[in-house]
Amino acid sequence: MQRDVYHYFQQACRRKLEPHFEPQAFVKDDDAIAGFAIRLSDHGAIEEVQYRCTTCMTLIALCEHAAEQIRGAKPDRARELTASGILGSHPEIPVSRRSRAILATSAVQAALDTLPI
Repeated sequence: MQRDVYHYFQQACRRKLEPHFEPQAFVKDDDAIAGFAIRLSDHGAIEEVQYRCTTCMTLIALCEHAAEQIRGAKPDRARELTASGILGSHPEIPVSRRSRAILATSAVQAALDTLPI
């Protein structure tokens, strides 16, 4: 089933958005900010993903989508997440908001970079 930006935004609104642990690194663009917090399981898979971001519907939806995509993956696999990959699932995003995918995936990469090797 194809999920659109509205689905991911609503999913984010239905759950508590306050992270249980703080993002380690935030990424900014001209008018928005995003940060992810990632916790690994004992087996080295991504067990928990949380984020904080500017209150932009598109950015919230894309952060939610990114979190869903990497949850359960190994960090090396999560590093394969790209802005173009996420945007491929969301043709409804206007050109003026597509940079939000770059911000969301850059924030994921920054969080992955803080993980112990």
